[in-house]
Amino acid sequence: MVSSGKDKLSVETIYLSELDKAGKAILAATFPEYRGRKFEIRIADNVAFMNTMASGGTISKYVVVSLDHGKVARVPQAPFMKDSALHSDSHKLPVGMVVVEHSRFCGTDMGIRFYVHPDQIATSGLLVEPVEVTEDEERVLVTTRSRESSYGGIKDYRFTEARRAWGITREAWDLAKASCIEKKLLNKAGAITPAGRNVASDERLD
Repeated sequence: MVSSGKDKLSVETIYLSELDKAGKAILAATFPEYRGRKFEIRIADNVAFMNTMASGGTISKYVVVSLDHGKVARVPQAPFMKDSALHSDSHKLPVGMVVVEHSRFCGTDMGIRFYVHPDQIATSGLLVEPVEVTEDEERVLVTTRSRESSYGGIKDYRFTEARRAWGITREAWDLAKASCIEKKLLNKAGAITPAGRNVASDERLD
């Protein structure tokens, strides 16, 4: 979904810093009371309605919405202390339907997750535009996601680790980092943004 300077990176989760028109419309139809800013898209052809009964401190609510008709159906909570096939089994996600989940962990908002079928993602209106990055920019993002800014008395720990892994020079690192900030893949403090997490995907330093 997101391209690097080398190959296309395939991801199952896309992180969003904000919603576009289509996303706002789906949110308004499913969880209009939500005022948070945590959003992600999970690309999947099936979904399980888990944690609807505050299991392990997490509680989730689910709403199914039709992209064609805008009709919604709220998934009922699981019966107290009872198993249910609706809530324990995995269900096929038809093309044209989006499942929206809002979850909390111990009272803390964990955000909104949109489950979208792989065949629907391109036409759902939720997909973010791909970001082109160079190899050095991708290395900055992967390292930033994998390592703390300082560790064990080493102030610039991320650069140290990137140099160890790839032999990147200080000049190349600084240029790539500045470019990532300009592209809003990193914020001004050097922390990775949702767009940057999409580029880095699940790749991490060993």
